[in-house]
Amino acid sequence: MTKRNKKSQSRQKNSNSRGSAKNNARPKYSDAFRRKVVTYSVRNGIAQAADKFEVSTPSVTNWRKSYGVTRATRSSALNGEKIQIRKTPLKKSNDSASPTRRYLPEYRRQVAEFSVMVGVLRTAELFKVSAPSVTNWRREFGITRETAKQKNKHRQAGASGLSETPKSSELRRVRKSLQTSLAIIDGWLGKA
Repeated sequence: MTKRNKKSQSRQKNSNSRGSAKNNARPKYSDAFRRKVVTYSVRNGIAQAADKFEVSTPSVTNWRKSYGVTRATRSSALNGEKIQIRKTPLKKSNDSASPTRRYLPEYRRQVAEFSVMVGVLRTAELFKVSAPSVTNWRREFGITRETAKQKNKHRQAGASGLSETPKSSELRRVRKSLQTSLAIIDGWLGKA
């Protein structure tokens, strides 16, 4: 067993005793303690800081980010340059690097209902949203596999009573609209 593994195991044992045994809460660390760990980690590395202060390496990594420490900061420190570490951590903002989109309920409903016709994956591709989002929206509006089957049966039964498919009727409507628009434009050009 290596020296690092021994320290890691002892840290795990100690971390169990540090947290509140009553409610299994994570230990709370002050900003001053976090800054001290971050400062130490800049010169000595994340793993050594985690071992010395008996905290997890992901915690040290997250604290470094919150104090604005980057790889460039470490390089500067190792080159002997004076570095500045923030006194307080950056505030967590709702604006992340890739902000989450907020979709209106009506849009979500339309996407969920459309997915009944072509499936979740195809709908996700067409609407440029994730497949889990489509699935969640289906669940949100009560569209299950059973309701999807019922809607498909209903749509097929309604379409079989018609003499034309919905696609051809839509094309006919667009052609008529286009002809009307062209007639109006020809009228304007004739007057000019």
